Amino acid sequence: MAGPDLLVVSDCVMDIYLRVGAFPVHAGAVEASPEAVASPGGSCYLAAAASKFGARVEVVDVVGDDPLGSQLMSEMESMGVSMRRVRRSGSTGLVAVLEDGRGRSSFIGSWGSGSQLSRGDVERAVDDGPRVVYLSGYSLLGSPRREAVESIPELAREVGAVVAVDPGPLSGSSGALVRSAGIVLLNEEELQRSASDVAPDALLVVKMGPRGSRAHSGQLRVESPAIRVENVVSAVGAGEVFDGVLIARLLSGSELREALDFANAAAGLKLRGRGLGSIPDPREVEEVLG
Repeated sequence: MAGPDLLVVSDCVMDIYLRVGAFPVHAGAVEASPEAVASPGGSCYLAAAASKFGARVEVVDVVGDDPLGSQLMSEMESMGVSMRRVRRSGSTGLVAVLEDGRGRSSFIGSWGSGSQLSRGDVERAVDDGPRVVYLSGYSLLGSPRREAVESIPELAREVGAVVAVDPGPLSGSSGALVRSAGIVLLNEEELQRSASDVAPDALLVVKMGPRGSRAHSGQLRVESPAIRVENVVSAVGAGEVFDGVLIARLLSGSELREALDFANAAAGLKLRGRGLGSIPDPREVEEVLG
């Protein structure tokens, strides 16, 4: 059996979305959210988006042997993502997402069992022969997961896989992973910290929010505008949706500009809602792009 197009490594958690009146939430404050939404988050967004846009996606992680873990597994499998390399143990990572209704968010979370990902877990998954292995900076949190993730570039080279890295807010401590990556995905703030770590032959993608995105590959530079979005509900997961759709389109053979256009549009449309259900499908993106 052929390996997956994309292997997503760790950082699958359950997000619980809650509304607050304003930030900061002061000590002693009592708030009641008008609704609570629970959905797989973190790198689950990326895996689900890539699957929705045609890639064969597999996740390697440790997810709790608890009701939240069962919900996460069920929802991801319903999105067409293979979870056969996910080990069930302990408790599921949980993130409380506090939103103020104006597009701003704060996060309070626990690692759960995800930090127990082992080198054996990732060796078995990489041996499946993926074309691309995706790593988030959050996957460096906790041991033995950090050591397992740091072994992936060497393992990926052995099977001919490209490493894609989005260091996120932890870009300052992800230098070794960024240097090993064939695809690096950053926002403008992260670029200031990590630009010197990007290999000369890597594809560098810079996410610029409402100004779209740009990509650099050797002497090639490509820019793509964002779509206009009104009535933003939640920006959580938009960056992961961008990454997942971009990788899926590149794997399908799209030119870089077309892949950026699709990724920008998908991330913009995702802003209309919360959770995996807010990920648009290819038809919606095609309609927006005309």
